[in-house]
Amino acid sequence: MEALEKEGIPRNTDRSTAWGVNAYKAWQKHRNAGVTDPSKLVPDLNSDVSEERLNFWLIRFIMEINRKDGSPYPAYTIKLLCAAIQRHLRTACNRPEISLFESPKFAAFKRIMDSKMKRHNKQGIHLHKKQAQPLTPDHESILWEKGVFNLLTGRGVQNAVYFYTSKIYGLRARDEHYNLRCNQFTLGSDTTGDYVRYYGKVCKNNQGGLQTSGKVQFKNIMQYAQRENPRCYVRLMGRYLRALGFEGWLYRRPMASTFLGELKYSKQRLGIHQFETFMQRMMKEAGIEGYFTGHSGKVNIYVELFISTDIY
Repeated sequence: MEALEKEGIPRNTDRSTAWGVNAYKAWQKHRNAGVTDPSKLVPDLNSDVSEERLNFWLIRFIMEINRKDGSPYPAYTIKLLCAAIQRHLRTACNRPEISLFESPKFAAFKRIMDSKMKRHNKQGIHLHKKQAQPLTPDHESILWEKGVFNLLTGRGVQNAVYFYTSKIYGLRARDEHYNLRCNQFTLGSDTTGDYVRYYGKVCKNNQGGLQTSGKVQFKNIMQYAQRENPRCYVRLMGRYLRALGFEGWLYRRPMASTFLGELKYSKQRLGIHQFETFMQRMMKEAGIEGYFTGHSGKVNIYVELFISTDIY
């Protein structure tokens, strides 16, 4: 039961909780150094600590916490730290009654956190987050012209598949791409024409649990062929899926071929860390400057939807 319960916690949430708790522990260790009076020791985050003591010490935690290099955290990051501590208390410490942001017992803590966040925002501390750039038709043309995308090599075809799958379906940078399997894509045709249908699975925004199951549908998107377009996604995916045998992981290590135009891939899946720099690597190979990440495809969709609504 414990294993099943832990399995239901998203990996990023688990990491965020550990990050917040570790920040508290590091601050606690520094604060308690040389203190001999037990009443003045910063308490552990456990099932025994009282809400009154938590309120008292979390106020001081908020006022004193900084990055390891001494620079201040952005305002929203301060809130994330406290949210992580609350999750830890509720789950690992079996304290479901803890509500740092709603309970009157933590009113003083909440006021201090609110004031600290406002101060940091007024000071402009990390106020503007660096955003990934959208993908443009000019970028696509350059990637084809430079040979980063091509239909003759395993790497060139895979690069194009990653790029257009990101752009068309708006997949998240790393996890969604890494976990893609061939059976999530089907080739078919209807009265409109040939198409590729993509079936989404569990992702960060749809875990399939109590909060979303039956309410938020998994992606089920059809992309139709453009017969006169030499970069047609349906034709590209058909060539790629046939080379993979329509089964197994979608992204596998390209292998050397015996003749030009033959696509060969091993059974070995690409490592997850390769997806953290997949888009940056392609842009660098093409000599395109800018800040591009795996989220650029999702950003591209948002930009096009914004323009299509004529909101200026």
